[in-house]
Amino acid sequence: MAEPSVLEICADLMEAAGLPRAAVSELDVGDDVAVLPSSFRVTEAATALVGAVSTAMALLVEQQTGELPAVSVDPVGACVAFQSERHLRLGEAPRLWDDLGGHYRVADGFVQTHTNFPHHRAALLRGLGLPATADRSAVEAVMERSNRFDVEAAVSAAGGITAAMRSLSEWRAEPHSAHVRGRPPLTISPGSGAPVRVRDVVPGRPLAGLRVLDLTRVIAGPVCSRTLAAFGADVLRIGAEDLPVVDSILPDTTLGKRFAHADITTDAGRAALLSLATEADVVVAGFRPGALGGYRVSLDDLRAVNPALIVAELSAFGADGPWGGRRGFDSITQTATGIVAAEMEAFDSEQARPLPCQLLDHGSGFLLTLGVLSALLRSPDEGGGHRVDATLLTTRNWLESLGPGRIVADRPLTDAAIERFTTSREGAFGPMRHAVHPGAVEGVPARWEIGPTRPGTDQLAWR
Repeated sequence: MAEPSVLEICADLMEAAGLPRAAVSELDVGDDVAVLPSSFRVTEAATALVGAVSTAMALLVEQQTGELPAVSVDPVGACVAFQSERHLRLGEAPRLWDDLGGHYRVADGFVQTHTNFPHHRAALLRGLGLPATADRSAVEAVMERSNRFDVEAAVSAAGGITAAMRSLSEWRAEPHSAHVRGRPPLTISPGSGAPVRVRDVVPGRPLAGLRVLDLTRVIAGPVCSRTLAAFGADVLRIGAEDLPVVDSILPDTTLGKRFAHADITTDAGRAALLSLATEADVVVAGFRPGALGGYRVSLDDLRAVNPALIVAELSAFGADGPWGGRRGFDSITQTATGIVAAEMEAFDSEQARPLPCQLLDHGSGFLLTLGVLSALLRSPDEGGGHRVDATLLTTRNWLESLGPGRIVADRPLTDAAIERFTTSREGAFGPMRHAVHPGAVEGVPARWEIGPTRPGTDQLAWR
């Protein structure tokens, strides 16, 4: 059986979001090329995700104006966007990983650590029985005489994030793999039926006036809210003084957003967040399942004060099952579920080899965006209050379901291609160059009107 074309993948995504498959019939997805070499269909996945979101945006324009705009996606532009954090320039390339993060050889294979947040770094060292001052060579010395699953268990028990590298067959034998098998990449639950806030139609800005409460971190969740901002949404990201961020990627992930701080462990901070939620249209949440409730405000609390609120939630492995609520990031998910091992085998590599982009992060962000747009399209008939769910794991499973990729790129990324799909601007971080939003909706230019902004510099208020 032939592998699905990009248009067929787009149509499947539209159907998963409850939108008409036929809407992609006029979508131009460019040539059938592999831009990013991989044993998985990374280029096709990125192109299809951008195409589905762009098509949904076109349907929203049609709903507002009665005219359906043409939509196109350049596969090269989609791939540059799915590597956006790598193409960010603030005088030099960003340093994306902490010095203790990455893959380590162990006695029976590899493990991967994730230490970009200070508390995860401390947990790694604690789990390995090392002092807080230990360096990478000390970690390597412990790792090389350890078993990968022992390391995974010990660091996880200490509150850290580490994954034993599994082969595809080892992952398929895991109980959690069977638990989530067959789940769609995107789930949209019925809404509350509560009436939604009416927004003025602004030509060329289909999301103008949409208020998005951004409770996300790192890449996947921020990609969703950043995409909404590109089409006019008022996005307010909420952080806290003591909540760590990955500084090197903030100029990329905060484009188009304002960034305020609220200590929601206090009565005043909790009240401020609930007040914002009463006037919001969408909340995008990227905390580990149940973690937000530990800060005294749960997603259910936000829905209670605003039944029309669209809740878009992302996690690594989901909320239920053997790994339900488990900590994780894109790279950790790739390593734990056989993706890295499969890439190593395909490329005959002795070194750990992840996907050529953070496909699980960016892909999940675009899936959440597709779900939000679907909820907005439904709201005139159904009211609001829909819930949209995606996980890095179901995105990974969706990618694998597309079939084998091409390990030799037909049109590899060049400096000229990257230059074409990046742009320069000034911001709170100084002069910068960043990837542009991928995909084109005729008459609806995607642009970030503000940002990037530094954490805590904006007011806790809607525009």
